Amino acid sequence: MFSFPKDIRADDDRLPPDLQAKLLLTVLAYDKNLPKKTTDTIGIGLMYLPSLQDSYQEAMDLEASLKKFKEKKINGFGFTVHPLAYVGEQSLRQALQDTPFSVVCIMYGVTKDIKIISRIFKDKKVFSCVSSIEAFRSGDLSLHIGIKGKKPKIYINLSSAVAEGTNFSAKFLRIAEVLDQ
Repeated sequence: MFSFPKDIRADDDRLPPDLQAKLLLTVLAYDKNLPKKTTDTIGIGLMYLPSLQDSYQEAMDLEASLKKFKEKKINGFGFTVHPLAYVGEQSLRQALQDTPFSVVCIMYGVTKDIKIISRIFKDKKVFSCVSSIEAFRSGDLSLHIGIKGKKPKIYINLSSAVAEGTNFSAKFLRIAEVLDQ
């Protein structure tokens, strides 16, 4: 049974994009498998629901924040950021084939096909990060960076992260709240 701490609630506020970007890049540095899965640059996808303005805006805000760190290296690799409109399973599969994503961050509103999306990420070994606590609660996605009390908190679903091909260092697992099925 997948259990969540009582402090994870649907009404929790999301982090400001600049802090979310900084923490995401920090988390990626703890993945010991990332250099094995990366050729030239780390591809970061920002999946949004095109029919939902808030979803699109969240992707654009996070893209702008990530680009502020464009000179940052993660395990010696630079990174690129690509907005990714989610319009269905086939388009997602095509996007993952066309662009070598190492991680895809799922924006607010992309919840309908979350089980399908999760299965695709596991098949393609793409690390998932989700801003919506509801999507994280599905138990199939790997990372949620949220707020616990008034402080940022990193939640990791370890079994999903491993299935997506990550191998996080023990140091990271000590600072994150590890959830497992």
